[in-house]
Amino acid sequence: MPESYTGPSAAPVMFNFHGFGGGSSQHMIYADMGHLAEANGFILVYPQGALLKGSSPWNAGLKSSKNKSAVDDFGFIESLINELFRRF
Repeated sequence: MPESYTGPSAAPVMFNFHGFGGGSSQHMIYADMGHLAEANGFILVYPQGALLKGSSPWNAGLKSSKNKSAVDDFGFIESLINELFRRF
């Protein structure tokens, strides 16, 4: 959340997704965009993929036999957007 955000006005949201082998906490350090969020007044979100067998893959494709898991990441992100909208 940028320090300049005072609410309850609308603000843009940017999602910054970690890669297959990583997690959000490492990705926040590696791909830090906090200065851009602050300078441009957007809410920056680093979501965490579900931990499965030691990694956190995003299940970003439509349902098929090639999916990495049965996790509903589209539903997760949709819920996250709705929660952000509700709170901010």
